[in-house]
Amino acid sequence: MVVLTFVLATPVSRRITRPLKELRELSLTSHRIAEGDLNARAPVITGGEVGQLASAYNEMLDTLQATQDQLVQRENLASLGQLAAGVAHELNNPLATVLLYADIMLRELSDDDPRRSDLEIIMLETNRCKTTVASLLDFARQHQVEAQEMDLNALIESIIETEKRHDAYDEIDIQMV
Repeated sequence: MVVLTFVLATPVSRRITRPLKELRELSLTSHRIAEGDLNARAPVITGGEVGQLASAYNEMLDTLQATQDQLVQRENLASLGQLAAGVAHELNNPLATVLLYADIMLRELSDDDPRRSDLEIIMLETNRCKTTVASLLDFARQHQVEAQEMDLNALIESIIETEKRHDAYDEIDIQMV
């Protein structure tokens, strides 16, 4: 009778104590998470109620981790936007001064002065820098980026005009076809 009781009691006690051990593991996982370890996961051993609870718990932790990652990414983007805005404002003032003086000098030159084309390039490139600064400010404001059409031929011609002034291109004949 004792042996029979032992034989019957052992599987029954395991059936009762296994879920309790799994609940204890779930509790230990909860303590690790409370201490800040969001990578902790509950072990899923059985397919019963405790196993389903552990699975749901792990899914909740995955969602929590993903949400935290998104929050960190948004905070980083916000910091980057603030930095971009600060840099843009610091660059805008000197660019405006360069543009102002170049414009004044250009107005004072005669139409046939050879320095005129240099001043026009200075103004063109300064305006291009101001456009870049404006783009930085737009990024800082987190507007959506919109694609727009561009005349590639005009862009290439502009680049050629700027670059052919360099001494390195003196012996090179650049032709547009």
